[in-house]
This record gives sequence, C-alpha cells and structure tokens, in this order.
Amino acid sequence: MDNYNTILFDFDYTIADSSNGIIICFNKALRTIGQKELSPYSIKKTIGKSLKQSFFELSKINSIAIYNEFRNEFIKYSKKYMVKNAKMYNYVEEFFKWIKDHNCNIGIVTSKDKSTVLKIIEKNNCKKYVDIIIGENKNIKPKPSKEPLKKAIISLQSNPKETLYIGDSIVDAESAQKAKVDFFAVLTGFTTYEDFYLSGYKIKKYFNSIKDLLNFLKSEDKNNE
Repeated sequence: MDNYNTILFDFDYTIADSSNGIIICFNKALRTIGQKELSPYSIKKTIGKSLKQSFFELSKINSIAIYNEFRNEFIKYSKKYMVKNAKMYNYVEEFFKWIKDHNCNIGIVTSKDKSTVLKIIEKNNCKKYVDIIIGENKNIKPKPSKEPLKKAIISLQSNPKETLYIGDSIVDAESAQKAKVDFFAVLTGFTTYEDFYLSGYKIKKYFNSIKDLLNFLKSEDKNNE
C-alpha cells in the first residue's frame, strides 16, 4: 500500500453483484418498448459495459431513438428493482476500512449510474468510506475511455503513479492502461484469467476475490514492518 494513496474500484462483479436487478430492468424495459426479452446469461456477460453499449450489442437494433426509449424505461424500473436486488460482496466493508486506516482515498468508477451505486453502498454501510463515485455521465466518455478514471484522480488530487484500479473485466483493464494506472484483476466476473492474458493489457496482479486481495495486502503490510 506504500505505493498508492488512492484506490479506485469498479462496481459490478468487483465489489458487488447487482446482476439480478440488471436482468429484471433490462428485460422489463425491452418488453415495454415492444422488444423480445434476452437470456439472463447474455445480459450478465455485458455487465460492466455502459448501458448504451450493452443495448446495441445485445439487441442488434441500430437506432438511437429506440435506445433512448429503452434507457428511459430502464431507469424507471431501476428505481424500483435495482437496489433491493443488489448485494455487496463479503469483506468489502472490511477492505474499505483497512484502506482508510492506511490513509488512502477510495473511489468507485463504474458504468452504473451514480445514484444507484450510492444507495447500494449506503444500504451496506459503506458510504462513509467512499470519497468519490464516478458513474454514467453524458459529459464523460464511458470506460474503456480513460476519462472516468482521470476524473476521479483529478477530483481526489492524486496522480496516476499513486493510483490503483481494481476491476473484473477487460473494459476495466483497458481503461486503467489508458489512464496509466496500475490494475489488479479480480476473477469474480465473467472474465477469466485467460481472457485477461489474451487481451494484452497489463495486469499487475490477479485475485480470485476481494477477500484474497485484502489478505494479500495485509500480508504485504506485515512483511514491511
């Protein structure tokens, strides 16, 4: 931890699982605009991408007007279903507390909308640890652009060399590399070790879970005493 003063996290499949809520909202929104439902598996595979990317990739519809109609419905359903169907992973609160005990900033950089993330972390007693949330924003290009990470770094008055990003997908790895920050991969999403390796992006370390990552950092801490 001596190398970093800022730890940034992706949200879905990194520190939380809101896949059930996403599937419910995605398919209800599709039905409302007269489109066919999609399989839960196919929707889960796109989690981590922006809603716009996921819609066009999955629906094969090439119309911004239809997407905007879908997005409006998704947001309506999200208010009802997203927070109550989300859960944060075990050890996240302990990890956040450990980071704060080491005087580091904590940020969440995600393709999810900020208000939903805020409600989920508040529900799980983690809001008090988080210094900034960068979510879906029409003024910032979504990941894999470097813009969301750069926005967080600047807002926290940090710099890339002292920032670590933790995520579960190729999108996260690409965004980290473009922003010139170190990246740790957690294998709690749909992206495998092989997927990361074949992507060609620089992954500093791999972990099976947040618990394993926390234990690793704790052991490093002891070795440096």
